[in-house]
Amino acid sequence: MQRIASRIFDALFSVWALLTLVFFVTRMLGDPTVLLLPLGASPEEAEALRIHLGLNHSLGLQYWNLLRTAVHGDFGQSFLFARPALQVVLERLPATLELAALALALGTVLGVSTGFLLALHPRGWLHRVLSGVVLVGQATPVFWLSLVLILVASVWLHLLPSSGIGGWKHVLLPALSLGCFFTAQIARISESRVREELVRQHVRMGWAKGLPAHVVYLRYVLWNAAAPIVTMIGLLAGEMAGGSVIVETIFAWPGVGRVIYQAIENQDYPVVSAGIVVVSVLVIAINLCADLVCLWLDPRTRRTA
Repeated sequence: MQRIASRIFDALFSVWALLTLVFFVTRMLGDPTVLLLPLGASPEEAEALRIHLGLNHSLGLQYWNLLRTAVHGDFGQSFLFARPALQVVLERLPATLELAALALALGTVLGVSTGFLLALHPRGWLHRVLSGVVLVGQATPVFWLSLVLILVASVWLHLLPSSGIGGWKHVLLPALSLGCFFTAQIARISESRVREELVRQHVRMGWAKGLPAHVVYLRYVLWNAAAPIVTMIGLLAGEMAGGSVIVETIFAWPGVGRVIYQAIENQDYPVVSAGIVVVSVLVIAINLCADLVCLWLDPRTRRTA
């Protein structure tokens, strides 16, 4: 339990550090009243709006007020939507969870399968082809892949919609874009771990006992290789959260990433703060779940937990 308690403390510290960083960075972007007021507004109107938004106080007081209210889930009123900022973000959360869940599932299944095949066939044309695909997946920027998928699947072939939310066809392209790098990374760690397990003594004993191939591969190889793969999934969750901002913006996917991007453009400080905290909590929760799964998969780690 010591390991879990340490992770929870680190998580709280990370959320505070991110919230602090976001506060001071957003204040460097400029005065939001310039965007909110019409052209030709008087200085008196601008000052009245600053007072209404609470921007007339010193930075220290604004920061303290944010910390004091954020503990209770109150990040203030959105400048653009005139509603609680957390409510604006949480309304977009289901769309982000839908996209992230599909990208995570595709990345895990395809990544583990590809890594397993690479480990079983260390030489030959299959290994060369799969290694090339994985290398391209690692090196391809998510924004470039998104544009290529739109061009090919939507513009040229008219197979899938290029934007918006709806049925499974709408989520497929953004999920593929978001899960590409994730798949490549999982494939690499899976190949490495499966290769290590294939030469271990317990696997050789399984073959010597005449056990079926699926039993040896699933119980003796993949099960023992699962803990590092799960750990990598948790580590990549943060990168996936960053990539979701780009993917949701390109595909006009109404998720948290897109609303954060729009809030940054319009200097909507409360929504930016609420969005960053919500995404951070999601990433931390995924990492914590990954730790718990690792404790279950590998009993040896419980001694140091």
